[in-house]
Amino acid sequence: MDSTALFDHFSRLIDLPQSQHAAYFAEHITDVSLANKLTPMLASHFSANDKTQWHELIAQQAQHITGDQHLENLLGTHLGVYTLTQIIGQGGMGIVFLAERNDGMMQQQVAIKFLFPSIVHVVGSQLVHNQAQILARLNHPNITQVYDAGTTESGLHYVVMEYVAGLPID
Repeated sequence: MDSTALFDHFSRLIDLPQSQHAAYFAEHITDVSLANKLTPMLASHFSANDKTQWHELIAQQAQHITGDQHLENLLGTHLGVYTLTQIIGQGGMGIVFLAERNDGMMQQQVAIKFLFPSIVHVVGSQLVHNQAQILARLNHPNITQVYDAGTTESGLHYVVMEYVAGLPID
C-alpha cells in the first residue's frame, strides 16, 4: 500500500458525510491494511472537530487568496436584468443564487451559478465556458436549460440556468 492511496482515500472520506463512509469502504477499499490505517485516522479527524486544523487552515488560505468567500456577498446585487435574491445551493464548484428578472419586461426566475475563483484558476476559464456551451446544447426534460454564461466585470464566472422549484436531488 502506498501513502498516495491512503491520502487520496482519506481526502475523499473527510469530505463525505460520515453516514456514507461504510458504503465508500465497501465500494472502494478492498485492502484490509488500508482500511485498518484509515479507520483510526478518520476517528481522530472527526473527534477533534469537523475539519482538522490543517484542513481548515488550507481552506481558509485558499479562500483568502482566491476570494471564494466573497461570492456570498453577491446576495442582493444585480447581474444584467437579474437581481440575486436568495442563495439556494452551495457545493464544491460554487454558489447558486435564485434570481428574479428586474427590468419589468417579464416575470422570470432563474438560477445563477457563480463558480469559485479557485476552481476557475485550477481548471481554466476556457474549460468553464466550454462546459457551459455543452450544457446549453443539451435538450432533455431531466436536464435544466442553460440560458447564458459569462464573466462579470470583476472576473467572476457564472452560468444562468432554468430555475426548477423543488427539493435538492441529494
